[in-house]
Formats: sequence, C-alpha cells, structure tokens
Amino acid sequence: MMNRLAKKVLRCRRVAQLIVVMIGAASCAPPPAAAPPEPGMNKTKIIVRIRPSQSSVGGTVEKPEDDDGVAGIIWIENRSTDTVAILSVTLHDCINVRPTCEVPLPQKLKLAPNARHRIMKVQRTQARVAWRFTYTYEWSAAGAVRTGINSAETQLYPSDIGRLGEKIKYLVADPDSVTLEKTGVLVASQLHIVAQDSTHAVLGQFRGSFTFRVTEGTVMLIPPDTLIAVDPGRRVLTVTPENPRGTTRDSKLPVLKINLIVK
Repeated sequence: MMNRLAKKVLRCRRVAQLIVVMIGAASCAPPPAAAPPEPGMNKTKIIVRIRPSQSSVGGTVEKPEDDDGVAGIIWIENRSTDTVAILSVTLHDCINVRPTCEVPLPQKLKLAPNARHRIMKVQRTQARVAWRFTYTYEWSAAGAVRTGINSAETQLYPSDIGRLGEKIKYLVADPDSVTLEKTGVLVASQLHIVAQDSTHAVLGQFRGSFTFRVTEGTVMLIPPDTLIAVDPGRRVLTVTPENPRGTTRDSKLPVLKINLIVK
C-alpha cells in the first residue's frame, strides 16, 4: 500500500517538474518576428512650395468668339501654393470699351492655390467699332501689396495659332535664359513667349499649350510645368508647342530652347 502511494507521489513530482520546464522554455522563447512594412511606408514625400510672385500669379484675357459685344474677359490665375488676395483691377489705354478707364475697380477676392477665377468682362461700347484696352491689377500675399501688369501685345490663343499656321516661323522667350538660386522654383507655363514671322516681326504673345523637357541633374521637372533648382549648373529647357488640337503630334510649330542657370 505504501509502495503504491510512494509511486503516485513520485509520478506527480515528475509531472510538476515537466510543467515547470515547459513554462520556463516558453518564457525564454524569442518574440515573434515583426510584420514586414507595407509597400510605400518608407517613401519620402516631397513637398514643393511655390511662392507668390509675378511668375506664379498672372492674368490673361480671353475673347469669346461667339460674342461681338465682348472685348475680352479678364482671368487671374494663382499658380503658387499660397492663397493670394486680388484687391482691384484697373483698365488703361481704353478705346470703345467699358467699364470706366483709369479707375481702380475693387475685387476683394481670395484666390486659392492653383485656382483660376474670372475677374471681369470688358464690353465694347459699340459692337462693330475697333476697340483696345490693357489692364493692371493689385494683389497681395503675406501682407505685401503688388501690381500685376498685362502686356499690350496681341494675345494668340489656339484659334489664332491655327489661323496663322505656317506664318509662325519662330518662338522667342523673353528673356531667353533664366537664372535660379538653389531650391528656386520656375513655373514654365508662365514664361513670356512671343511668335514671330519669317522677318522676325512679332505676331503676338503665344498663348498655346506646351510640353516641357529638361535633362535631370541640375533642375528637377515636376510635370507638367514646375521646375525646381537642385544643384548649381546649366541645363537647356526644351519647349515643344502643341498644335491647336492639343497634341505635339504632327505639330509644325517651331521648338524653343531656353537656357537654365542655377547658382
């Protein structure tokens, strides 16, 4: 009887020891391997800031082809990454247009980043009489008030470009080279580009669309048209105009090259 009892006690001790060993082994086991990071988690996000300037805040005039009573519609576009305020618009050099010339017309408009807004419709006083006007506009950003100036030269929009066709022999940038400080930003679509005929007479400011290309290194191109100066050096910006249908295929318009200098 005592032998059977002793055997049971011994068996219970061995089971208890085995449990202790198993628990100890579990506590010493290495932690499970961490799950691999999800794709894209370690990618660096590049944030580009384009400051408000004369090259990133600009005005244009569009002429409706189906309305002879309208001399032009003034649009202002904010290509910067900051909100700007459009304070007023003033017409100049007026012939046969209204509203009143040389009088600032208040706007009080907040223009968000990458936004474009119709500012004013300029009417002809007499529909079938020649007309003319230029304009300036006041705008502000970060408390500084600035003046934007509209060029008085003829504006060539896609319909005008299609009509002129092969009469456009040259495209010229003014200036023909751009100097940037390191980390500086250039919005290529805001460059002033004029069309010339075979005698180099100016036909007007080219308002068509372009495709931009530049060799990587000194300048980084963020499509479609934002250039960031990365390292000192020189590069050539190739500007290919699109035909009036909106493609570069079969376009007979001249290609333009602009020198980029980074200091």
